Amino acid sequence: MSSNIESLASFEHLPVEVILLIFDFFSLQQLLASFLNLNSFVNSVIRSVRHKYHGVKNNNIDAIRVLQVFPTVVDRLVIRYSNAANFKSLINLRSLSLQCSTSTQLYSVQPNNFPHLEILHITDFDGTQEDKLKVISDLLEILLSNGFSRLRICTILDIGTVPFNEKWTGTPSLKILNVAMATNEDKVKFQARFRYVRHLTTQEYSFVPDSASPVLLNRKVIAEIKLLKKLESENKFILDKVSGQSIDTNRPPPRFNNTPITVRSSEHYRHTIEGRLLLQSEPYCRASFLLQIGLTAEYPFKYPDIQFLDPIYHPNISQTGVCCGCDCGFRFADSNYRPTLSLHTILSTIIQMIDSPFVGKNGSHNEECYLEYRNDYPTFYRKALDSTLLYGRPRD
Repeated sequence: MSSNIESLASFEHLPVEVILLIFDFFSLQQLLASFLNLNSFVNSVIRSVRHKYHGVKNNNIDAIRVLQVFPTVVDRLVIRYSNAANFKSLINLRSLSLQCSTSTQLYSVQPNNFPHLEILHITDFDGTQEDKLKVISDLLEILLSNGFSRLRICTILDIGTVPFNEKWTGTPSLKILNVAMATNEDKVKFQARFRYVRHLTTQEYSFVPDSASPVLLNRKVIAEIKLLKKLESENKFILDKVSGQSIDTNRPPPRFNNTPITVRSSEHYRHTIEGRLLLQSEPYCRASFLLQIGLTAEYPFKYPDIQFLDPIYHPNISQTGVCCGCDCGFRFADSNYRPTLSLHTILSTIIQMIDSPFVGKNGSHNEECYLEYRNDYPTFYRKALDSTLLYGRPRD
């Protein structure tokens, strides 16, 4: 008991800036469980924390409680299959993702609740098709009439099609909208009124063999793709494209800054797989990052070539997008690779490496980034955040 009191006293004597840096390594649920209510000083520091990501899934009680305890702290929120989550008190929210939500939750997306909202992703929600159309039409009338003056990106998927509405008067801040219009005429009307908005439409895909493709997937690759789908169910990865498969209609959304990727030659690969990593750590949790997996004819006896197609500012990833797999102790480098090692395991390892960087000198693939991470973390974080918001993609 005495030791705990002494430790707490030592903790209190740290500068607030240092304590805030320490708290950055904890999720809000961890702060709630381990630090809140230790004493009034710690409470005041916790409540001064800003810009934290939070997620709620399957009505997790502890995760929902965070929304009640930290209404001003959360600025990025992802809610999945959680109809009990009430989030309208999150006044500083800047990014909101809702999957299989309710009409009540969607109707709470109002400018007076979220005046700083910049990114909104909606995927399906409970209700009849008629209810879905009504709720989304009401929401779009607000979104596309400058109701959210800071909104830059909006995606609305799996809710059917929406007709053009003459009440949509314009929203200057919006740059990207992904919603299916009811008819080609509706799409033309939208493009005429919103010339400055990049309008996208995304369709569902299925794994149907492409009869026009000369390369068929072998059993090993098919098994690996099924394992990658497991990563999708764990909300760590989104599979976008596989060579020899007709899933190109689900191409990934563009980067936030709309810049194109540098096309890589794939002539020496038998198969290529493209997908997006969904990272959990700051600041990478604000976007998804496209990578390519190249498999040669010798695969699985030769290790896969994995490279990020989107820039990511990280000490273990080179400026050309190569992942560090040699000196970090991870066993997917050429010298340590085993044919039994699955792509699921390799990508899980990369996710772990990015969320928990290896900062030993020999593990650095980006010298400038490595030095900043070790010696000037605020500068590193600012550059990593800027890069993420420029070159990252929506997480849906």
